Amino acid sequence: MATTVPVDQTPAPPATGGTLSTRPVHALWLVLLGTPIAYGMTAPTLILPEIAGDAGTSVRSAAWLVTAFGWGIAAGTPLIAGLISRRGVRTALLAGAGTLLAGTLLLCLVPVLPALVVARAAQGVGAAGLTAVAMSLAGSPRRMGMVTAGIAGLGAVGPLAGSELAARWPWQAALALLAVSVAAVPAVARGARDVPAEDSPFDFLGAALLTGFVTASVFVISAPLPAGACLVLVAVLLALRIRRRPDGFVPAALLRSGTFTVLSGLGFLLATGHFTLFYLMPGLLSDAAGWGDGRVGTGILIAQLAGSAGSLALASAAGRLARRTVLGALVALGLAAPALALLGAGPVVLLAASGVAVLAASAAQATLSILSTEALPERRRPAGIGLFNVCYQLGGALGPALAAQFM
Repeated sequence: MATTVPVDQTPAPPATGGTLSTRPVHALWLVLLGTPIAYGMTAPTLILPEIAGDAGTSVRSAAWLVTAFGWGIAAGTPLIAGLISRRGVRTALLAGAGTLLAGTLLLCLVPVLPALVVARAAQGVGAAGLTAVAMSLAGSPRRMGMVTAGIAGLGAVGPLAGSELAARWPWQAALALLAVSVAAVPAVARGARDVPAEDSPFDFLGAALLTGFVTASVFVISAPLPAGACLVLVAVLLALRIRRRPDGFVPAALLRSGTFTVLSGLGFLLATGHFTLFYLMPGLLSDAAGWGDGRVGTGILIAQLAGSAGSLALASAAGRLARRTVLGALVALGLAAPALALLGAGPVVLLAASGVAVLAASAAQATLSILSTEALPERRRPAGIGLFNVCYQLGGALGPALAAQFM
């Protein structure tokens, strides 16, 4: 799962400065709170045919459950970050938990495709909120490392665990499991203390336009003409809003930074490539070697864990390497993954492609979020990291939608 990052980075880090802790929240509570987001993204990988059959639709349509979850993460990340910085951790914690539970209940109670898509989007927003809170309270590299290690593990285990749960209970159980993170809310709420942070008025219009931009982007693949027209319109309105309020929800200083825009674009491309290949992998392995779900899940688990370990090694070494070397390695890895997949020379090569893709995407998220914002003023960096991750998570939403076109 490409949300594996080293100790100073997360899949959805908040722009926060208004949170302290009366005493450090135990790291295990933070792990429980923040890591299920990765499981929620990967768990449907092997059970999309079962979901499609139960909902009376095609596998391509069922893949919208994955896209909706990715959209929820991409849209929810900046919204929850703004909520933390202005209303504090407790408010964001309750909002994230409530949204996640509401989505999970809808998922279990109304098994028709439109309701399932809405439910998964709500789960994504809620999971993004809980992960943002967990990262804002980590407080030290060691504790942050525990949380991100949990994200790596659950993301890799997701396909196999989802398949096994769906074999024993209704498939909804596999997607509802991520709600277990809510069990950590009482302990985290007791340990967190909010202090005044930003007192500037919240840019509701800017937030709405950014959410609209993310939404239109997600639909471009399945409905290119209407979604493309909406995307252009929202982009124009967002540009006008940024010009009118340069210190608003999307700071103009970020977009003026060529380094930020280029590296965010690279992160988006690598994330899109990884998630596209991730959701194509079960079918590719089945066609190439006739593997069943259990063997496919085990193979993907091994490849993902190996790629995650490689990404940690690359990210750890990045500080000692020249920027050009790091970027060259990421681009080379990003190109190697689809090249290996196109070779299609048996399951070993396909799994190698999967491992290389997660290595490239995870290392990109860890390193590019730092490189893209290091030249920004200190007060701009949290917003910059948050918007970088919007680009990255948008790739996580578009990847499954793109893969669905080939299923």
